[in-house]
Amino acid sequence: MPTRKIVDGFRQFREKVFPQHAQRFNELSDGQQPEALMITCSDSRIDPALLTQTLPGDLFVLRNAGNIVGRYDPAGDGRAGTIEYAVKALKVKHIVVCGHDRCGAMAAVIDPSGLSELPAVEAWIRRHGPGRVDGDQPTVADQVRFNVARQLENLRTHPAVLQAEKDGSVELHGWVYDFVSGTIQEFQADSGAFVALDESPPRHLQAGETGEVSS
Repeated sequence: MPTRKIVDGFRQFREKVFPQHAQRFNELSDGQQPEALMITCSDSRIDPALLTQTLPGDLFVLRNAGNIVGRYDPAGDGRAGTIEYAVKALKVKHIVVCGHDRCGAMAAVIDPSGLSELPAVEAWIRRHGPGRVDGDQPTVADQVRFNVARQLENLRTHPAVLQAEKDGSVELHGWVYDFVSGTIQEFQADSGAFVALDESPPRHLQAGETGEVSS
């Protein structure tokens, strides 16, 4: 049985929140048309819907430790399948890779010594992680940003994403969220820098533009 807090939360949702959105849920019974695929970390401090103030049906979400996309594998896996379905079946217009400051997975990339008792985590980081950012003493913040840029590169190895970006039907975005300050920085492909999302100029890809990022 889940904790009393979780059960009481569901009861509050069922009695007070669900009725307010009953019409929307009824409409969603016919299918979904999310605007964006958000790829973010499994970290409990990150809540994609709360962060973006979106409603059920607005976001298609892929979560794992470290918001790792991985390069395309023809054999397929859950990540590749989710991305392909979002782009080809749901026709999302945006894909957001959202990392976050103080990320434990990225701290482990820098220093994996604490993973001796976590073999599955160690294997995940070693096999699928972005590699260690350059520098003698990189910070977790450096690694988080390097990872977001690397995952944008990895997205472009997925055929469905590459084609959709070339024909202008999808745009890729890289974010880093700081849950302490409540701010987001967005990756700028032209400069390789991260700037405050509120200061990031709107950008619409033209057909045939890839917008490749550098690591």
